[in-house]
Amino acid sequence: MPDIEQLFRELLTDKNRRRFIEELLVIEDKQRQRIPFTLNPIQQDVQATQTGRDIWVKPAQVGFSSERFADKYVATVTTPGTNTVLIAYEEFITQRLLDKMQFYHNVLMGLEIPGFPKMYHSSSYEKTFPSIHSSIYISSARSYVAGRAETIHHLLGDEVAFWEPDATARILAPALDRVPLTGTADLFSTPNGEDNDFCDMFRKAKSGESVFTAHFYPWFMHPEYTMSVNHPRIVTPGSPRWVADLKQYDLKLDSDEDNLFRNYHLTMDQIRWRRYKIREKESLRGTGEIVRLFQQEYPEDDESCFLAAGDMYYNPDIMNEKVRGCYPAPYRKDLLQNSADVWFLPEDGRWYMLSIDPGQAKVTRTAMVVQAFDEEDNSIYCARAAGLWEPELTAAMARELGRYYNDAVITWEANSHGLALAPLLKDYPNVYYRRDVISGVESKELGWYTSGGARGTKEYMLATMRRMLPRMTVHDIQFLGECKNLRLIGDKAVSVGMDDIHDATCIGLVCRDSRPIYRGFVGSSGFDW
Repeated sequence: MPDIEQLFRELLTDKNRRRFIEELLVIEDKQRQRIPFTLNPIQQDVQATQTGRDIWVKPAQVGFSSERFADKYVATVTTPGTNTVLIAYEEFITQRLLDKMQFYHNVLMGLEIPGFPKMYHSSSYEKTFPSIHSSIYISSARSYVAGRAETIHHLLGDEVAFWEPDATARILAPALDRVPLTGTADLFSTPNGEDNDFCDMFRKAKSGESVFTAHFYPWFMHPEYTMSVNHPRIVTPGSPRWVADLKQYDLKLDSDEDNLFRNYHLTMDQIRWRRYKIREKESLRGTGEIVRLFQQEYPEDDESCFLAAGDMYYNPDIMNEKVRGCYPAPYRKDLLQNSADVWFLPEDGRWYMLSIDPGQAKVTRTAMVVQAFDEEDNSIYCARAAGLWEPELTAAMARELGRYYNDAVITWEANSHGLALAPLLKDYPNVYYRRDVISGVESKELGWYTSGGARGTKEYMLATMRRMLPRMTVHDIQFLGECKNLRLIGDKAVSVGMDDIHDATCIGLVCRDSRPIYRGFVGSSGFDW
């Protein structure tokens, strides 16, 4: 048995925090037994990949918060003058987190290490270590403060996706302002739909547009999530009839299971566990949304896990299939001081459509999308650019991207913010002229006109996208993420998030039936009045 004081001092100088946790701390497992704190694969990866500004999407019940709190507790009690702040999403959870910190401290105090700092209980939410001038403060996202420390060396946000809607501005932003560049900030949560700041922050980090590093952990990375064919839930007399399907060593896989089996190398025991947990959800209510909670609690990819409650306008199975085929754009096309993401380079002799959903200059985003169409009229999503651009810059970029794609036809939403584009693009050789949707007479009006109402063109745009989506070749996760923002509320499609890339793609689809005439290209809406 090594000398505890010697081991403690050795571990203080070891930059590998994992060794400190595993050799000195214990933890209570799910059976309430105290065991050595041996990190599981997810916890090991967290230790190995943390950058100091991290946002983590995790499955439920994998010991994630236990590892993060242990890591920051050790940092607090071994580094004088350290202030750590933890923010949970409700008051009850703050007490449990405080108990977890107290447990870690009791474990180390029980080792009787000479000089180890004693904890002073200054309040029910703050624990201080006066001998080293360090403190741990635990707050709720429903409170109005994030700690009294002037400087926050370690900031942890627990289950951020479940925080109150205004907690980011009210608590997180001011707290982050108090974290020095040498400090750390960890934001982690199981998913909770798309309509929250955590989802937005993760997607921004994933796209490389954030100071945070995005991390994602699927449930099957956790070794406990398996179910053998001899599990008591299966072999116990009186088990439900459907359990008999789980008694087979080689299960007959559905399409989702086959994808997991082939692409992620899941075992039959993992598939069996997944089936049982999904049936567990279905046992609470037989249809729809509650089953989707499995993908939120136990994510399998970092897009489908953010499916929000409420019916999606587009088929979720088709969306998930498309998401699995996404990858970052392999090419870039410079456009003045900006650039477009390119999945498919221009091909000689191919016809292209460039469509624009104009934003309000520096207020709302503009998006432009390039599509091609094959012999069977299937869409090929080639390139995309989006940003806060003035009309003059938008027009100049569209001209350049259009020329790059064989003088592509350019169309745009011609009402609202798009009115400014007409005089800027009218001299481009291939612009879209629309027809009167009632008389069929060719119009001298440029661009696509979007109108609402039951007989408006907006409904037609969405219906066209829904019809074309299964036939699209698309690898852009941002576009598909925006497609998921379209929800059915009653019998009406409503966007619950960003939709400019989606709308630009829709415009291209409804304007694709264009034919050349002397002044450019004429198109019909295709709307059957």
